[in-house]
Amino acid sequence: MQSCRFGVICQGSGNATVTVFLPGDVERTIRFAAGQATSSDGAGAVSTEKAGDLNKVKIGTDERFEIPDAVLVGG
Repeated sequence: MQSCRFGVICQGSGNATVTVFLPGDVERTIRFAAGQATSSDGAGAVSTEKAGDLNKVKIGTDERFEIPDAVLVGG
C-alpha cells in the first residue's frame, strides 16, 4: 500500500466518484452509492469491506484501495 494522488466528485448522501492516480500514468475510477463502492473502470469485480470509517475496496485480484468516508462526503 502507498499513498496516491486522487480526485473526488461528491454528489451527496455518500454518492461519489473517486479517481485515483496510480504510478505509470494509470487512473482508476471508483463509483460509490450510499457510501458503498459499486463499480470501477478496472478489470474484475468490485468488493468492499468496511473498517470503522475506512472503505477497503478490492478490484479484481490485483488492486486494493483504502478510502476514508471523509473523501466521499467532502470532509
